[in-house]
Amino acid sequence: NINDLLQRLVDLRMFVEGALDFPEEEIDFIQDAGLKAKISGCVDELGKILKGAQQGAILGEGLRLAIVGRPNVGKSSLLNRLAGREAAIVSKTPGTTRDIVDENILIEGAPLNILDTAGIRESKDDIEEEGIKRALNAAGQADIILLLLEYGEDIGVEEQRVLDVCPDNIKIVVVKNKIDLADNKQELLEKNTGETEVFLSARTGEGLEALVQCLKIIMGLSNTNEDVCMARTRHLNALSETKGFLDKGLQHLENKNTTELLAEDLRLAQESLGAVTGSFVADDLLGEIFSKFCIGK
Repeated sequence: NINDLLQRLVDLRMFVEGALDFPEEEIDFIQDAGLKAKISGCVDELGKILKGAQQGAILGEGLRLAIVGRPNVGKSSLLNRLAGREAAIVSKTPGTTRDIVDENILIEGAPLNILDTAGIRESKDDIEEEGIKRALNAAGQADIILLLLEYGEDIGVEEQRVLDVCPDNIKIVVVKNKIDLADNKQELLEKNTGETEVFLSARTGEGLEALVQCLKIIMGLSNTNEDVCMARTRHLNALSETKGFLDKGLQHLENKNTTELLAEDLRLAQESLGAVTGSFVADDLLGEIFSKFCIGK
């Protein structure tokens, strides 16, 4: 519970700043070995909240998925199959898709923004080259990439261009298409048990359910529970910042740095969490200190 966590941060600040502001009162909580455990407990709890909030953000705002690959590997056909309608033009002529085709779908109520992109290849056509540039840009900004190849093919120079622009946190699924043309189609379908490679036919729909299940796992829809909370991006940023400040505070304790640095990290952590729950001002904290200790008595 975020409100409970905020109160724990207030309690930590109360003791730490009480020791700083009223040293004559001999508040020795700073020296207590339990201080590190209390902050670590906040970090652990924040990690659970953050995980639930991330899943909630996916349910509320969705993810961006880019379908990328060489020309004529079936990118537009796969978009249409996922969308359940003819959202993109399909042609045997390579290079038909020049610009980004955008389609929104729902997977178990969670929105997924699918981007069909131009085929990746060397081209001397200025318009096609601009489409390829936009495709690579879309790949670099996506949350999930479906890297499309024909079954039996391995990642080559064109696919490596895509991988080179992708940050480490992007989920990449290699999709081997056109298995309806394979003699060992059933054998290929039986390989659909992982989260990084899927065999399917965009033309017939065979293997599509395995891809949907893979996407559900990536989106966290396969293990939803009561800890999931609806959150927006700004909430996720605030929770991540809070965790960062608490991690710094633990580091200051490990390095036996001055108490002032720890106090500042706790203040910033509470301030960040307050962006989600509502702020807690310094005067309130002072009141907490006086209520917990017999200051001046």
